Amino acid sequence: MSTALGLPEPMTRRVVTAAGMAPSLFNTQPWKFRLRPDRIEVHADLGRRSIATDPEDRELRIACGAALFNLRLAVHAQGVTPVVCLAPGDAPAALAVIRRGAPSEQHLDDAPCTGPSGDGTPTGSRSWTHRSRRPTAVCWPTRPSPRGRDLHMVTAPTERSELRCIIAAADRQQRGNVVCRAELEAWAGYLRSRPDGVPLAASGPAPEPQDRWGIS
Repeated sequence: MSTALGLPEPMTRRVVTAAGMAPSLFNTQPWKFRLRPDRIEVHADLGRRSIATDPEDRELRIACGAALFNLRLAVHAQGVTPVVCLAPGDAPAALAVIRRGAPSEQHLDDAPCTGPSGDGTPTGSRSWTHRSRRPTAVCWPTRPSPRGRDLHMVTAPTERSELRCIIAAADRQQRGNVVCRAELEAWAGYLRSRPDGVPLAASGPAPEPQDRWGIS
């Protein structure tokens, strides 16, 4: 592996590995990282697109954004101030570029998060998904979203019934799409070991009858 941002090879490998632990649809990991001495470029890997499940590449862009966020945190953890440029003019094929900025103190919002065990393990050091039946606490927002999004809890019976109908209709549409089914079979439910996709062991328990919002 080449080096980037003035980091030695082991540190470069570490930050790229952390970036690759970002979440993505079906764990397709639809990103590529191009290393240059003065930068790290984030590219979309169009060979990993989900053309039926994600026809507008919205989930792909969100996944690449998550990888960029992990990359920024990992670079900062190595003592380098990351300067992010989206849609850079000098790298038109890249979604974003990270360059080395002037030294500065790490902001609290940029500190690595800890994993679910609370043992201080950075979240970006491993990829995990919680699918067990054990109740999990939900953290409610304590301040307005900077992007102007509102959180609406669906609690009224009429709203829940309407939402259930929408989900069931979407589920029927996807199950009836041959390409959607092929994508699901290609990326999920496999038994052999591989670095991407969703193995059968991670599927979690089957939902109870009262919890099934899609069609059976």
